[in-house]
Amino acid sequence: KVELSPTGLRFLAAVDWNEWIGVGKSLCAVQRSVHWWVGDWLNYGEQRWGEMYAQGIAETGFSYQTLADDKWVASRFDFSLRKEKLSFTHHKALAPLPEPERTAWLEAAEVAETKYLDSESALVIEVGARIGKALRKRAEEG
Repeated sequence: KVELSPTGLRFLAAVDWNEWIGVGKSLCAVQRSVHWWVGDWLNYGEQRWGEMYAQGIAETGFSYQTLADDKWVASRFDFSLRKEKLSFTHHKALAPLPEPERTAWLEAAEVAETKYLDSESALVIEVGARIGKALRKRAEEG
């Protein structure tokens, strides 16, 4: 009933309200997942054949920096630690932290996410501020 192309989406037949909503949810799920997929794809390619950035740029059209970020963030979070309610951007903000702290912050961010509903940027800002405060405190304590 739906056809996707690189330049658009066409409805080939009539869909009902629930089907139309389902298409929208599927599109958003792809958008929220693509950087995980690219990162995992690059990590696999590197493990199997060595550095894959030139191929990644050629195949995806993403910049070197985007690919490097995707690969690094994906490598920092095991599948079991990734939170579906949180975006790739949330995970990227937490990726520099050591493992025990990353997990604690992910859980705190997941709880805080319910406060912000659809406001991803507000949550990322809050989590970033909280991480910065914790890191400054740690530095002061020596």
